[in-house]
Amino acid sequence: MFRSEFGFILLLLLGIFMVWKPNVLWKITHFLSVKDGEPTGLYLYVVRLIGTIGIVIAVVWAAIYFLS
Repeated sequence: MFRSEFGFILLLLLGIFMVWKPNVLWKITHFLSVKDGEPTGLYLYVVRLIGTIGIVIAVVWAAIYFLS
């Protein structure tokens, strides 16, 4: 029971973070390999898209979990 609740809460939080702050995610991912670099527009778009998909999956997962 705890693992399912933790899973969709974690997925929801990660999705929100990906939509809200994709620049920070890029800096976390590339902090050792790039100095003073910036993410491209395509990267920002794809990260936000994946974050949105993660939010939708988390909400559907939570709805199925709580309604069943």
